[in-house]
Amino acid sequence: WSVKQSGKEEYKVLYEVIQTVKDGDQTGTISSTYTLKVHVDENSNMIIVQNPTLAPMIKTSDYEPKAAEIDSRVDADTINDATSFLETFFKLYPTATEKELAYYVEGDTLEPVEREYQFAEIINPVFTKDGDNLKVRVSVKYLDNATKVEQISQYELTLHKDTNWKIIA
Repeated sequence: WSVKQSGKEEYKVLYEVIQTVKDGDQTGTISSTYTLKVHVDENSNMIIVQNPTLAPMIKTSDYEPKAAEIDSRVDADTINDATSFLETFFKLYPTATEKELAYYVEGDTLEPVEREYQFAEIINPVFTKDGDNLKVRVSVKYLDNATKVEQISQYELTLHKDTNWKIIA
């Protein structure tokens, strides 16, 4: 829910855990809110320095984000070409090195994650024109090979095409 700096290199993290509990034939959901402290060193490595501690429940807002709208100025060929690029990129992204990412990504727009995720699919990409660039809001479904859990990551990217597509922001 929140991350606040609580010292020079320490942060207080407030988060919620939602668990589904099954007892025989009955299933219920339990929500609990906790705080913990995290120390971040000069190399951005993190360690929990205070165990999770119960905290008051958080109330959620009734805010609903505006749904992305399709831009009719983006033609079908461009959408197909950009989608093909994104599928190729997201298949390689989880295990890509910094050197491999440099072919697809400008600068440090996306950092290497170096995880054994298996690409499943791109979900609902929405493309909009932005001058010579193409903005895309997209969800990507991965399967975590270690936990066997599906993970959906959301991205807002800016693509640019010279001879090939590249993620520039």
